[in-house]
Amino acid sequence: MGSESVRLNVIAIGGRHQLLHILPLALELSRRNMIDCRIFVADDDERNIVLRLASRLAIDAPDISVMSLGPVGSKLPKKIARLWKWRNELRSADALLSAERTSTILKRLPGRCPPFLHILHGAGDREKGFEPRLGLFDFVFTAGEKDRQRIIEAGLQDESRVAAIGGIKIAVTRALPPPPKLFANELPIVLYNPHFSRKLGTFHQVAEPMIRQFGGTDRYNLVIAPHVRLKSTMTPSEVADWNSRSGENILVDMGSDRSNDMTYTRSADVYIGDVSSQVYEFIIQPRPCVFVDANDTDWRDDPNYRMWQFGEVLSPDADFVAAADDAIAQFSRFYDLQAKSLRDTYAGLEQSSGNLLKSAADLAETVIVQLGSNGRSRQ
Repeated sequence: MGSESVRLNVIAIGGRHQLLHILPLALELSRRNMIDCRIFVADDDERNIVLRLASRLAIDAPDISVMSLGPVGSKLPKKIARLWKWRNELRSADALLSAERTSTILKRLPGRCPPFLHILHGAGDREKGFEPRLGLFDFVFTAGEKDRQRIIEAGLQDESRVAAIGGIKIAVTRALPPPPKLFANELPIVLYNPHFSRKLGTFHQVAEPMIRQFGGTDRYNLVIAPHVRLKSTMTPSEVADWNSRSGENILVDMGSDRSNDMTYTRSADVYIGDVSSQVYEFIIQPRPCVFVDANDTDWRDDPNYRMWQFGEVLSPDADFVAAADDAIAQFSRFYDLQAKSLRDTYAGLEQSSGNLLKSAADLAETVIVQLGSNGRSRQ
């Protein structure tokens, strides 16, 4: 790299479900002369994910550091322990980029911290996604104008420090071949994709009845694929028990790679969910949706539930086979809302996948070089 290039450390330790939101951008930036990129991951498995993705994108992988903990004996959560142990190495760069927010601890620790940039992982509507730690970043990238405006209106960032660059995960997965066939039959596929939250998610109320209902019909296949963080709240035996519930027209996946790479959101014909941001990945191609409200929520004018405008909202004791029938029959009522929200949620959808990733990296490179150069000059 040239002496004028900006050293960018990419912190990718938020979990595998975040990797496709940040790694393609990091890899595209790494091939540019103005960015000297180094990627930090949590373990060897995630290092291999970076290498496989780089191969798929035909990009030479940059330096990758595994943030090993060693025998630290710390009682801190592993993510915080990693950030503490590696703080000096991480902060030695000209700029930082992450898709998670625990790493903002690097801004609060004593000593120099370079300009810190953030890319939102997902494009959901939950209030927790728009919280005070966003204000600790020097710049924030969103998938589209919807999230950009919400961050500005919440007073979390000045409008000059937020930019919509498009859906990075969408840019990569749209270019993939069709997902593998999930069932031996040709029946329509219903995807149940609950959030991991005990308070807002519906898995524990709905998954069991849903298996009974769809197991008793010959009209649909059912995929149950919760947010991957749900399995972290269960014992290994509980996870194995749920995975074993798969059958002829039932597939239960408690957190494999297919839950992260849009296999299910690309394959399904009907979406049933609660507050998971993956509904926005599903409506990349507008399709019938159903939502489950376990809390009798007053949601209609609440921006945290904007996605519930995409279909009917039902209680956990609903007949979900009938709900799938109704969603298909009434989809025309919701098509325009889905299509408009899609345009607000993801910038650059009119571009090809390759051009979308390149234009996102163009914008990110400009910001990173400016902030990184300024940060270096202040050392």
